[in-house]
Amino acid sequence: MRLINFLKSNEIIRWFFHPYIIYKRNKLNRQISNRFLKNADRALMKFFEVTENLKLNCWLSFGTLLGAVRENDFLKHDSDIDLGMFFKDYSVEFENALINAGFKKIKQFEVANKLSGFEQSWLYETTKIDIFFHFTDNEKMKCHTFYTIDNKTNILEVTFTNTGFKSTKFKNVIVNVPNNTDLYLKENYGESYMIPNKKWNYIKDPKNIKLIQEFEPSLIEYNK
Repeated sequence: MRLINFLKSNEIIRWFFHPYIIYKRNKLNRQISNRFLKNADRALMKFFEVTENLKLNCWLSFGTLLGAVRENDFLKHDSDIDLGMFFKDYSVEFENALINAGFKKIKQFEVANKLSGFEQSWLYETTKIDIFFHFTDNEKMKCHTFYTIDNKTNILEVTFTNTGFKSTKFKNVIVNVPNNTDLYLKENYGESYMIPNKKWNYIKDPKNIKLIQEFEPSLIEYNK
């Protein structure tokens, strides 16, 4: 820790070590992605088996949908599967079914007793799945993402047009996606979503997000 603080405080030393720091960071990111990809196909299949058995609507969302449309695969740099569900479909029965299928709940964000924001993270072997629970508002649907800066957790509200859902095959699994995937991806990633953008920042770049400041989110972490 002292060495890291020293490097941060010394511009010349930090400049000298910058290529090495970038190398180590990229290596770590590759290791995380490789662990994710190792069991991602099976995790996707098992999750949709659970939702299918319970007759719950679940769809590919965010980066997972982007990868499915643009690459017909998971994004190579990704580290989790992004899925959307409606909050009305959340239940203890759903959680128990995931546990019985081999998933472990590792993290949960909620706002105002889940009614103003709810996200869960589950682990299947080495693959993490993030579930973004959506709330409907006429022709729109909203979910929330959470990020931490300087030990403060912030809430982003993300709004999509609700065009309904359709079934398709991805990674040999029958999954759901928005009926108008093009509109969905444009609303979040912009008109050029088919062109990879290594500088994309999910906190700053989407046009369909807003910062929610009137609530304090709570975070519950579970033993892996």
